[in-house]
Amino acid sequence: MNIMETMMILRYECNLIGCSDSLTVHVSYLFLQQVHFRSDHFLCEDETCLAKKFIVFQIEAELKVKHIFFIHTVCYGDTQ
Repeated sequence: MNIMETMMILRYECNLIGCSDSLTVHVSYLFLQQVHFRSDHFLCEDETCLAKKFIVFQIEAELKVKHIFFIHTVCYGDTQ
């Protein structure tokens, strides 16, 4: 496999709907995370989410809802 074939396989894109950078291909997930997700979106900084990758939100309110849901369901066992 040559370098061009490898780059076609190992590419990372922002897949959030409506993102102006959605057609840009990044050379590594780390670059996508550090540069694009942190500057243009709201990246969940939880260790579990960082390990899963691509846990990002378009608006801060979505990230806050995710955290509230996590606290109530995982930490407190509340499903309502």
